[in-house]
Amino acid sequence: MRKIIFFLFIAIAIFTGKAHGQYITIPDTAFALFLETNYPSCVVGSQLDTACAKLATRPTLNCTNKNISDIEGIQYFYLLQNFDCSNNHIDSIYALPPAIYTFRASDNQLKYIAYFPASIQQLTIKNNDLVTLPALPSALSQPPYRHSRLMWVAYISV
Repeated sequence: MRKIIFFLFIAIAIFTGKAHGQYITIPDTAFALFLETNYPSCVVGSQLDTACAKLATRPTLNCTNKNISDIEGIQYFYLLQNFDCSNNHIDSIYALPPAIYTFRASDNQLKYIAYFPASIQQLTIKNNDLVTLPALPSALSQPPYRHSRLMWVAYISV
């Protein structure tokens, strides 16, 4: 009987914890404000609920000209297909949503992009400070590096 109660307690604790989601901190205050304005049920202050169902309701997100310097947290928008963060002050991108199809980040101060998800087919990153790019998915419709200082680009087959 004690074992049954113990396992029942553990099961309730596990399922209850998942129901509330996991919160992460959005480090950039301008990006946090933008997200809180557009996803009020998912963001409180600088805390993003990564399990919030609303993160999967809009396939497109446009945060151009918002004085953003860091888009950390965008990777939790798992079903986001089109993302435009052009005309900001972003210098590094460490993660993007896994299902992203179109990504625009022109006219920033980009020096570093960690990787591109294989799903990307349209990529616009002109007028940045990039010198190298990570491997590019072979599905790209055109080279993304017009008006840049790129010295090295690799393509991968996906």
